Amino acid sequence: MTNGTDQDLLTQRMQSLSAEVLMTGVGDPAGLAHIMEELEDLQGSLPDDAPDAQELLALTAEVLRGVRAGRARDPDEALRLVAAGIAAAAAAAAADGESKAEFRAPGSAGHSQSLLRGHDRYEEGLERLLHQQAQAFRAQAQQVQELHDALQRKNTALHEVLDTIQDRQQQIVRQVVTNVETSVLPLLQALRPSLPPRQRKLLDQAISNLEELTAPFLHSLGRDIPALSPTELRICDHIRRGLSSKEIAQVEGISTGTVHRHREGIRRKLGLANTATNLTVYLQQYGQEPPSA
Repeated sequence: MTNGTDQDLLTQRMQSLSAEVLMTGVGDPAGLAHIMEELEDLQGSLPDDAPDAQELLALTAEVLRGVRAGRARDPDEALRLVAAGIAAAAAAAAADGESKAEFRAPGSAGHSQSLLRGHDRYEEGLERLLHQQAQAFRAQAQQVQELHDALQRKNTALHEVLDTIQDRQQQIVRQVVTNVETSVLPLLQALRPSLPPRQRKLLDQAISNLEELTAPFLHSLGRDIPALSPTELRICDHIRRGLSSKEIAQVEGISTGTVHRHREGIRRKLGLANTATNLTVYLQQYGQEPPSA
């Protein structure tokens, strides 16, 4: 426990610091730093038998840290609260060392009552500040939630737009592929038998390029089953598009028997020989899902 003289000196220091806070503005960072140093020094100087004063100074220091960090909603009000808190700590220090009724601060017989009233004002101000901070936190939380909800709505709308665009693109691709397969390729292939070898070779190249664009599965099929010849790959494409053996024979300029032999060779190379697997269905599903023999 401190003696009367030490208690008086601590009280005077806290009174002076309280007054200094009121004269220091928010725009004076050096002054605020000095006040913080004094507060921390006072906390270290208070005796162990003054727990109320210690607690008040700790709370006051926390409020001041908020002011310096720019977290205070009303910095001027917060500084007034700091001044009241230091004054209240002076009253609490004296009340912890002696009875409140007997305490007298230097310079005025009734100054202890004034300090005690300052203690009450500090507690009211601290409660008000905490209430304001809680309101500000709730408002910020509401804003964050609203922003999150708005972002979720925009994200959902964006996905819907992207899905619509993707579906439309796929629809256009399917339409183009269908038109090429049902109109362009049959006409070109029907021309093939009537062309001389040189022109037939050029036509085959054109047909191959179109097939590569419209039926990329042929590239995968040729890569996966390199034993398939170019003629067998073409016949695979005809089968995939649902052409009969007679129609394939007309397009390729070969006999129906030759088409049957090609079909047998294709089934053998695909591992479908002696199975009940439908070759047309198998080829239509190739590349879309793992085909099963």
